[in-house]
Amino acid sequence: MILAVSNARTCGIMESLCAVGMVVGSIWIGVAGIRGEHRKVLRLAGILCGFFMAVAGINKNLLLTGIGIFLFFLCLPFMNTCGDVLVRVSIPNEMQGRVWGMISLLTQAGTVAAYISCGVLADYIFEPMFVENGLLFLSIGRIIGTGEGRGIGFMLILAGLGMAAVTLLVCRSKGFQATDTEEK
Repeated sequence: MILAVSNARTCGIMESLCAVGMVVGSIWIGVAGIRGEHRKVLRLAGILCGFFMAVAGINKNLLLTGIGIFLFFLCLPFMNTCGDVLVRVSIPNEMQGRVWGMISLLTQAGTVAAYISCGVLADYIFEPMFVENGLLFLSIGRIIGTGEGRGIGFMLILAGLGMAAVTLLVCRSKGFQATDTEEK
């Protein structure tokens, strides 16, 4: 998406922004900690991550994309840390190994599926929608732009909105509401 409107140097700067965002978020947690309701912080971080991911794909403006990816990666450590805390204190010690094994399996499988499918989806499904006479050229294309890189931008918007929606659904579930951050 970035290479469609810029060069490799700019893409490298954007990748560095991702790393800096995650470092800043991690340092923040390390210094200030997360006090209080881990469920509330997880919910807020998940919604913000989704929102900032969508912002990163919203148009060709590299400043807006950079801000979006920085803020996404800034919020990500909060989401990961709170998720870890909630699992660790809510699952009995004798089941921790099985639960973390399943969590690792699901997250790694999701990563592999994303690597396999994203390039194909971007190149053959979404990018063609934003070229002249494409399916979304005259509708959504008027809002987020058209041409090269807009298909993957639209994918980021959809993924971000999906992340925020899934966060809301999970956080409303009975299982999530039953999590307890008090030490057992």
